[in-house]
Amino acid sequence: MNYETNKQNSTENANDDTENSKNVGAIDSNNGSIKNHSERNDNDAGSDSYDVFYHELVKLIQKHTDVGTHLKIKHNARHSIIRIIGEQATAEARAIDGLEDAAELAQATAEHHPYWGLLYHSAEIAGIALDKWNDDMSREEIDDIKWSIQKLGHMLENLAGNNTGAT
Repeated sequence: MNYETNKQNSTENANDDTENSKNVGAIDSNNGSIKNHSERNDNDAGSDSYDVFYHELVKLIQKHTDVGTHLKIKHNARHSIIRIIGEQATAEARAIDGLEDAAELAQATAEHHPYWGLLYHSAEIAGIALDKWNDDMSREEIDDIKWSIQKLGHMLENLAGNNTGAT
């Protein structure tokens, strides 16, 4: 897969239900609130220092948006993840960035987790699709996708055979 070429242009992971977005300098789609200490897991060590950092970061970004820089914060308090998205970040670049995180997890756990292959081959397919988002796929790329789909099928069969509760 060759979506690494877009890595420097990507800045954000795809949304999930646990994220709180803050459009600094604009109306926030999630009411503009900033998650605070009480909204984080009580087991999180260093929660207070994280919250202080986050609030200081919001102030810094606000300072830059006041002079015309368009920025957006994606904050996932549950997982202590903060991403800053610049005005040049496209939806495609954000998807590539998130996919790179998923692919990294699959590669790091290769064969040590029962679902690694599902994630890996799905990321391969998605990577090709994103790489060719605005272009036609070659026959080789289509064959690579077919091969990954076959691997996914085999992995699902193995999972179903090892899990009597699978449907």
